[in-house]
Amino acid sequence: MRESNLKSGLHYSNLKILLSGCSPFANADRPSMPVPPMSCELLDWYGVIVAYGTLKQGRRASRDFYNILIDEIVHVIEDGPLEDVVPSEIITWEKSCTVFI
Repeated sequence: MRESNLKSGLHYSNLKILLSGCSPFANADRPSMPVPPMSCELLDWYGVIVAYGTLKQGRRASRDFYNILIDEIVHVIEDGPLEDVVPSEIITWEKSCTVFI
């Protein structure tokens, strides 16, 4: 087949898949694989550990944040981000201030 014939319809999309080397199912929606819980330390802007938590899979967060289940709060600052948070609550925390342990 000529490339001009392939550009019409399904043939062209199959050619793109073959040329890219990707499976046609590479981006298909599928159930997520079970992932073991990932413990983490939550840091403030100065690098001080303020809480320990567990990464929550399956909940949508933005590109720069994780959803974290709070296990223990170790340092609370007045008017700080954890002032009204209690253990076993799920919060959104910045990725740059999260360290997995």
